[in-house]
Amino acid sequence: AAGATGITGEVGTTNAFSIVEVSGQVYFLGQNGFYRVSESSAPESISTPIDSIIRDWDGDTIEGVRGVHVRNYQEIRWWVPDYGVLVYNYRLNAWSGPWTAGYLSPATTCHFESEDNEGRFLILRGDASGWVTLCDAGGAYLDNLTVNYTVGEEFAMRVQPHRFFAGDAMNEKSYRWGYLLMDPRGTDDVSVEWVTQSGSGSYAIDATSLAITNAAMFRVPLADRGEWIDVTIVDSGEADALYSRAEVQAFAMGRRGGT
Repeated sequence: AAGATGITGEVGTTNAFSIVEVSGQVYFLGQNGFYRVSESSAPESISTPIDSIIRDWDGDTIEGVRGVHVRNYQEIRWWVPDYGVLVYNYRLNAWSGPWTAGYLSPATTCHFESEDNEGRFLILRGDASGWVTLCDAGGAYLDNLTVNYTVGEEFAMRVQPHRFFAGDAMNEKSYRWGYLLMDPRGTDDVSVEWVTQSGSGSYAIDATSLAITNAAMFRVPLADRGEWIDVTIVDSGEADALYSRAEVQAFAMGRRGGT
């Protein structure tokens, strides 16, 4: 466009179907990842957290990428053949995915924005079987649901907080407890997985303890040691559980005391 200052000869899109415009900013797949640009700003790489995934894509994969704006969630979703859907939240500047269940079998061929009878925005998905399905259907916790919501495929929500160092990024620690503040809201299948430099493990929260009607703190036994611990919350229940806070408790190696 005439007068545009955010355009450069150094970065261009490799796939026109990856381009998504949001409030004057343009998002697209370039030669080395995903970028954001506007008429008042230079191109900015936004895909550093997922660069290791992008490096594995071949030419056919890149040509098959399709983007769509999901304004209800302030997200951009890119369908990537054989990988699933990568999701970028432009308000949080955060990535999630790839979403695979329900998007790879049958394979997604397109996704696009539409409106319902009341003018509310929604996202539709076309697949290789010739069907068009509604994404993010309210009250649905299974993929590939039938029209009467009776049969579908289970999928899990995976939530990963930032890496924990327990207040000391340099020294090895023994991890003993995790604490999870959550409101189950009817979910009955929650587990916690962890990875450290010395090992990994998981713990399933007892379904009986999840049968509460308000938020509570759940204590999770951990194991293994290291300078850091990565924790993932896995929820396979059919409900909108609310997760508010995650903490870990560790003990310094070689002396008593917790951090």
